[in-house]
Amino acid sequence: MTVRALLEQSGVSGVAAVRMPAGLDLGARTPIEVALSILAEIVQAHSSQAQKDTPAGPIAAAAPTRVGGIDPVCGMSVDAATARHTAEVDGVAYYFCGASCRARFVKQPQDYLRATP
Repeated sequence: MTVRALLEQSGVSGVAAVRMPAGLDLGARTPIEVALSILAEIVQAHSSQAQKDTPAGPIAAAAPTRVGGIDPVCGMSVDAATARHTAEVDGVAYYFCGASCRARFVKQPQDYLRATP
């Protein structure tokens, strides 16, 4: 039984989108190279999807207010323009140094919100 047939028989959705063989054709030979070619394909697909999701025109809703450049959990400086980890609370966007700080904040934001002067 093929992998595709097994997935279809198991009721997995999106099986038609599964590419075989996986990975970009980089001439990979070793297991590490094959893994890298698969990761490269994932990055390529993610990048293409991100470009499709980016609106071409002006956004109707107002952008959330940006707060400093300080992670409210650990106090680390964060560049709001390039921050990968963000959360919004009451229309205010917060920026985090990493996923764990964001997760802690989202779980209990009231523990990290400070009164603004």
